[in-house]
Amino acid sequence: MQRGRGQHEQEPECVAHTILLQDGEAPGITIEQVLPDEPSTPSFTTGDRIVLAYTGGDPADPSSYQVRDFQRGTPMLWLAVLFAVVPVRRRVARPRLTSG
Repeated sequence: MQRGRGQHEQEPECVAHTILLQDGEAPGITIEQVLPDEPSTPSFTTGDRIVLAYTGGDPADPSSYQVRDFQRGTPMLWLAVLFAVVPVRRRVARPRLTSG
């Protein structure tokens, strides 16, 4: 039995992103990455700093890179601190029973 695309199935939508490499093996070059447009794909906007995986191939070849995620920075650090502090405060600030 052969499986293939039905007549009513549509090709998945894709989004092309133009990326300026700022460091690594080829700083200053621009590459294009095409990502599927689906719910799990991050929504990037102009100016976002992103993380790329480099395969070790030709630094000027766009297929040598894969988009991984946003570049996490200080806001993510503060979020981690908040999640670390809140449970500690909950353990320390236990309610006291009072007799009436």
